[in-house]
Parts: sequence; C-alpha cells; structure tokens
Amino acid sequence: MVPVKRTRQKPRRLSGILLQAALAALLLAAGSLPHQAAAYRFLGFGPHNTVVTASSWPPFVTWDSDFWPLGETVEVGIVEDPTWGPAIFERVKRLTEDALGYWSEIETADLDFTVGLVSPDVYEGAENGLFVTLTDEGPLGRARGGARIRRIGERIILSRCEVTIPDHYPTGSNRLGSAYLVYVLVHEFGHCLGLSHSAAYPDIGFREQLSEVQLGLDPVMSYGVNPTRRFEVSYGSGRLDLITPDDAVGVSLLRPRAGWLEATGSLWGIALQDDGSSVRSALVLASRIENGEPSRFGVSAFTDSFGSFSIEGLEPGRYLVKVHPILIPRAHQSLLPEATLEFPETTVLGAVEVRAGSRSGPLTIHVRPEEN
Repeated sequence: MVPVKRTRQKPRRLSGILLQAALAALLLAAGSLPHQAAAYRFLGFGPHNTVVTASSWPPFVTWDSDFWPLGETVEVGIVEDPTWGPAIFERVKRLTEDALGYWSEIETADLDFTVGLVSPDVYEGAENGLFVTLTDEGPLGRARGGARIRRIGERIILSRCEVTIPDHYPTGSNRLGSAYLVYVLVHEFGHCLGLSHSAAYPDIGFREQLSEVQLGLDPVMSYGVNPTRRFEVSYGSGRLDLITPDDAVGVSLLRPRAGWLEATGSLWGIALQDDGSSVRSALVLASRIENGEPSRFGVSAFTDSFGSFSIEGLEPGRYLVKVHPILIPRAHQSLLPEATLEFPETTVLGAVEVRAGSRSGPLTIHVRPEEN
C-alpha cells in the first residue's frame, strides 16, 4: 500500500469556489493543447528562464534542424589555442567526450556527437555550432554555457552554443577534483541542448560551500546536492550516477528517438491554495510507483501563473504526484516575483494511472499555507 500524506482542508468560502471554477475552466482549455505544451524548464525566447505556460508559444526552443536534424551526428568543436600542447587538447577532448557521453547514452533521446578541433576563424565566423573554449577568467570550478536563440520567420531556434572551461580544468589543478568538473560540464552541455534549470528534489539537502559539495541523486540540471553521497575525486575512477529520469525525459522531449513519444503518456492538472487562488511556479513531481512504493526518482514540471501543470514523457504506470515550493531561489530568479513559496508538501490522494498515448487528468491538488 502506498503511503499517502493527507492534508486537512478548511471549508472554502463561496468566492474561493467560484475562483476555482474559473481556473478549472482555463485549465480545461489548456488540456486541448498539443503534446509537450507546459512541462520542464526549457530555454525560452525572451528573458532568461522564461516560464513555459499553457499560453506560451513555442513550448520550447530546440536546435536548428538545418544544422542538426534528428537522426544526425553533430560535431562539437574545441576551439584551438596556439599556446596549447597536444596533451592539453587531449585532456579537453576527454573531458568533453565524457560529459557529452552522459547525454548521448540516454536511450530515449536522439543525441549523437563527435568532438574535433576547430580554428578560431571557423569559430568566429560560424552562425551555427556547438563549441568548447578555454578561459583564464571566472570563478573556481565553474564552467559556463551560453546559448544563442534566433528567429527565422515563424521559427524560433537554438542556433549556436558554447561551453567555456576554466583553463585549470585540463591541467587537473582544481581542488574539487575532476569528477566534479565532469558534473559541471554535463550541466552546462545540458543548457546547450536546450534545457534550463530544473528543480531540486525536496528531500535532498543543499549546501552552498563548494568545499563541501557532495553531488548525487538530484537532476543534474538542478542546483541540488545529496549529502549522503560523495563523488570520487580522482578522474577515471568510474562512471558517476548523474542523469535522473527528470533530465532524461526533458532532453528526450527536445530530441526524441523515433517511437519514444508514442510509447509514453502524460498527466496534467492544477494546484490551488485553500482560498482557490493558484499555486504559481511550484514544483510538481511525478514519481512512478514500483513494488508498492513511489520511486526516489521522478519527473517534474513547474506550475504556470494559473497553477496549471503538464508532465510529459512518462512511462506507463501508476504515479504519485507531489507539489513543493521552489527550494533554491538563485536557480530560478525569474520565477520568484510571482512564485508561491510558503506551503507544505502535498501529495495527491491515491495513485494516478498513466497510459501510453493518453493524458491523465485533470488533477486538482489543494495546498494550504504554512501555519505560524
């Protein structure tokens, strides 16, 4: 039997009921949207970390198909520096290939890469491309990913991205260890694939001090850490357990392998406060029930300004659905002005059945403000 947390409900005033009915009507209209409409934290056209809502278009931005069509391999160009020796290039190439390998090994995503050396002239003149550069600037241990989004007629496309690596990466002089460097690169390449920041899971601790970083089971695109698990600090000590279903589903929606979408289902609904107002910019986490217990891993989305949510790309099965406030504000700055931040964890009463090729819902999740 699945343990379910039940939240007591106070009687709602008539105005709250009418507001809830209006919001439900809006949500029902959103239910007719195309697949993939309001899920995940994709790069958007507009302000950084633009919220993907039921009314936004397009739902996300993916790579220019003229540059990187589905089913094709893209070359990631390491920008040549005349001061390098052969060992530096090989080290950067190895770091790059290892980081990209975490994404290309996702069976449900169409992600195939090669890594090569390109000249500075090619890099400067290219309108499209995925590049890696070195820099002697920036904070310790922090690579950066920068994406370029363009509008061509009615299309909004991701046309160029680069990951900038601090020059101490290839020398191995970072005190945090090479395993941490690979983790950072996996995160930054996730931005280049079209993903923004996902949410950290509610039951994972978070520490700001880089000297105490212990990474683990949160989505790699979040800023969460797992205090119960420490990375190996020596490079080449084995594969790290980085990609969660949340990361895998997100990138698979951007570049799906043939037949994957048709084999998945989705769920959708609305999160409301006790007075009928919407729960905005909150994490909704769907955890598959396995052997009678919800999985530690889940697939998530954020609610929009109406409190509505849609979680796509789910394997068929039974799911438990939770709603949580944003845990790490600095990862979601643009969401904070309207986000609902003070409410307890809430669990949908009973399991939600997800079937291939269908949308389960609408679900209505009620939350209550924290009581002082």
